[in-house]
Amino acid sequence: MKNERQKQSAAFPGEELDERERVWHFGDYAAGACLSLLETFMQHAQIPQKLKPDYEKAASALRQMAQDDEREKQTDLETCVQMLIGLHHFADCLPFMNKDYVEVDDEACAQANCLIAQRILPALKDFACRTQFPPDYFCRIYTDIEDQCKHWDTALQEMIFAFEYLANPPKVHKKNDIKRMQTGLHLFAEYLPEMYNL
Repeated sequence: MKNERQKQSAAFPGEELDERERVWHFGDYAAGACLSLLETFMQHAQIPQKLKPDYEKAASALRQMAQDDEREKQTDLETCVQMLIGLHHFADCLPFMNKDYVEVDDEACAQANCLIAQRILPALKDFACRTQFPPDYFCRIYTDIEDQCKHWDTALQEMIFAFEYLANPPKVHKKNDIKRMQTGLHLFAEYLPEMYNL
């Protein structure tokens, strides 16, 4: 299946995954969706020089996730840590990926943060309804399966809030909502490598 996806060169990587696969392979879908739009934004935005390394690390992490066929076999701790750091850079950059913050020379990616949120949100909601395996962190911290699932569900709801906030930004931004959005994006970054139902 992965080879078939690699043969296709859709304008939006991950688009060829059907609705069920987007839930079962949510991590692949999300990494492909985010990477495509992030790279397009980077080509057309006048990103300040001091922030370019953050965007590069974010793109590198998403690229690694999207291309990693041997995720379960990956044992290189340094590589895993670098990918996780890059995903957190993505969480930091995402809210500012639009023409309100940086000059963009292509109107098609002027609101890249909204586009990413609109692509991720439906699949994330489906994943949240059907997820069966909490990430390892929840299994280590909570011994009871109900507690594991309850706390994982809470984390997923925060991620959903963050992407809803970006997909439909309010006219007036409240400080608490901004903090909650940032928390949700960092939860997404932290757990994305484990968001699969395999």
